[in-house]
Amino acid sequence: MKILLILRGISYSTIYKNSFKLCHDYRYTYNNFFKMVYDPLVKEGHDVELMVSTYDSAEFENVKNIYNPNHIVLLPSETIKKMKNGPDVTHKVQLPLLSICKTIESEIDHDIIIMHRFDLSMKVPMTELLDKTDPMKYNFLWRECSEEHWIKHRRVSDGIFFIYKHQIDSFKKTFELILKRKCHLHFTLHYLKNHMKIIKSDSEINILYLDGFLDSNTFKCENPYYTQNYKV
Repeated sequence: MKILLILRGISYSTIYKNSFKLCHDYRYTYNNFFKMVYDPLVKEGHDVELMVSTYDSAEFENVKNIYNPNHIVLLPSETIKKMKNGPDVTHKVQLPLLSICKTIESEIDHDIIIMHRFDLSMKVPMTELLDKTDPMKYNFLWRECSEEHWIKHRRVSDGIFFIYKHQIDSFKKTFELILKRKCHLHFTLHYLKNHMKIIKSDSEINILYLDGFLDSNTFKCENPYYTQNYKV
């Protein structure tokens, strides 16, 4: 398959910290990215193009040299400074949306988009997750938090997204609405189904992990697919 692999999020910052007061630093995860994400996809015979979608920083030239992306979406470092007082919902939606917009505007040829994050270290090869996806359905890692969250608003993981080519416009419109309403990416499925009415029934949904409910925050809950790494 032709895969557009989008690596998104804050690649490096000494200003912005997550809710656990830890800084983002790509140097803690880039070896894992190549070992568990990029290389396995290439070795399996997929044609992979890489898009880096991040913020400018003192380390961005090193980021470019290490990842050598085919495409770049870069927001100014001032954006991070504005959210130094804590996590900001908007930036978590803005980069995925801008990445999709660039994909459409640049007419990047692909069969599927895989959205990955700078702060994630995979426990299993990305190929293992890709093999579990269904091209005819909307694919999500797991049901998020609890049965109550699932029943009320179909909350899902926001760590990794699999978007097949015929679904890209649906995700673009959904991310636009989520950004407008300043909501979380955890509600992507909720908006696809309940607000946009794009998904008509649960038969169109494929959940990769079905053994219960998990939390995307690995400081709260372990999951079988990835852990989060930050600079202490």
